[in-house]
Formats: sequence, structure tokens, C-alpha cells
Amino acid sequence: MTVKLTIHNSTIVKTLNQDVCDINLNMKGFVCRNVIMWMDHRAIAETDFINSTSHKLLKFVGGKISVEMEMPKIMWIKKVSVGVC
Repeated sequence: MTVKLTIHNSTIVKTLNQDVCDINLNMKGFVCRNVIMWMDHRAIAETDFINSTSHKLLKFVGGKISVEMEMPKIMWIKKVSVGVC
């Protein structure tokens, strides 16, 4: 069963089954991601890219960053959200 609720030009779709999923949509019906959690691991490629640079700033985070840190997530959001929101 799906419940659809629109508040202040945002649509929240709630799927009621074994997996509960909140999806925020803009007025054109595209998904808008307004929250990303620390445990989200979709930015593994971005994490590997940052670590492969051996940038001097990595020394401040123990020599490499984790996929759970902010910068890989920001890079991932930028890559997948082109023209969405």
C-alpha cells in the first residue's frame, strides 16, 4: 500500500510493506534528497578517488577518509543530482 501526502509543494510517498521508504519529490516529480545519513555507503567510488589523491590534508584524518565522512557524500550527491533539484 502506498500513501501520498503533499505539504508545502513537497510530496512524501510512504510505502507500507516490509521496507519503509520516505521519498521527497519536487514539483516536477523528481526525487529531492534533503537528508543523507552517516551510514550511507553509496559514495565508495568517491571515497576511493579522494584517498587516491594522497592530498596533504588527508593527514588530518589519519591518512585516508571513510565513506561515512562528508566529502565523499557531497561528491556523490553532486554526481547523481545533476538537474534534479
